[in-house]
Amino acid sequence: GVQVDDVRSRMMDGNFDYHQNGRELRISWYSLEENYKNTGDPLFEMDLSNVPSEGIAPSDLVVEELSEAASPLAEVYDLTTLRIPVIASRNDAECTVYPNPSFGKSILRLVAPENGICTVRIVDAQGRLITTESTFELTKGVNELSLPTEGQADGLYSVQVVYSSLENKGLHGAFIKTLPLTIRK
Repeated sequence: GVQVDDVRSRMMDGNFDYHQNGRELRISWYSLEENYKNTGDPLFEMDLSNVPSEGIAPSDLVVEELSEAASPLAEVYDLTTLRIPVIASRNDAECTVYPNPSFGKSILRLVAPENGICTVRIVDAQGRLITTESTFELTKGVNELSLPTEGQADGLYSVQVVYSSLENKGLHGAFIKTLPLTIRK
C-alpha cells in the first residue's frame, strides 16, 4: 500500500509527531504557542511512495477524531477545519484559462513537467461538446494554447484538459483537470 516517507509541518510554531500503522497515519500536534492559520493554509506536507498508478483522490482519505490524552493547556482544532482539498503529484502539469471571463478569445496556459500530449475539450453547462476535441503536442515548460471560443453564446462552460507525458501515453499516468470558463460578449 501507500507508504508515508516523510511528513513536514507547515506551522510556524510547535511541532508534531507522526506514525504510520498499516493504512492509518496518526499525527499528533503539540504547541505551547498559538498558531494562526487561514482557511486553506496547509498544516503539513507529505512525501508518499507506492502510490497507485491512478493516483490518490481526496475521497480516498478520511480524517477521523481520535481520543488522546492531552495537556489541559492544549488548543483543540475542530475537525471541521481539517480538509484535504488537493492531492497533487510533483509531476502534475499546472494549467489555467485566461482571460476568464472571456470576451471571444481564451488561452489555456499549461506548464508541462516534460514533453507530452494534451487533449482539450470545451463543453457547455449541459455537458454537450461545443468544439471539436483538439490534441496538442507540448514541450517541457510553459505552453499557451488558443481555445476556440469565438462565436459561443454567453454562459458557463468547462474546459477539460488531459495531459500525458510522451512516456505515459494514454490515461495511465495522465493529468486530468476540468477548468471553469465564463463566456461573455
